[in-house]
Amino acid sequence: MFAARLLTSHFSKTENLQLIARLKAAGLKFAAEKVAPERIDDSFAGQAWVITGSFTAFVPRSLAAEEIEKRGGKVLENVSARATHLLSGANPGSKLARAEKLGIPIVAEGEFLKLIGRSGPGQT
Repeated sequence: MFAARLLTSHFSKTENLQLIARLKAAGLKFAAEKVAPERIDDSFAGQAWVITGSFTAFVPRSLAAEEIEKRGGKVLENVSARATHLLSGANPGSKLARAEKLGIPIVAEGEFLKLIGRSGPGQT
């Protein structure tokens, strides 16, 4: 609570607000810009993938999402009728059962690595 009061006080002072304005005017960015991954090809165009479980080659698993997006695919958070594929790692949880119930193709990590042209962790 004390830290919150200090921060509020600091950023309420005119001189600090003026400093921030000068830094912004000089080009300092106060938020990270999300950069879309560079497109490799369109091999996953029109596909919507859900990712579940843990992986050896994709730590954090957002790296797998980047691979999908680089190839024109979308990544969904939840399994639904919109999903076209489920990328399943170790300990997939309830998303696997839901995908199976909906008849969505399940892609294991090794198969996914082959689809993206990688032979294993750290290989490109």
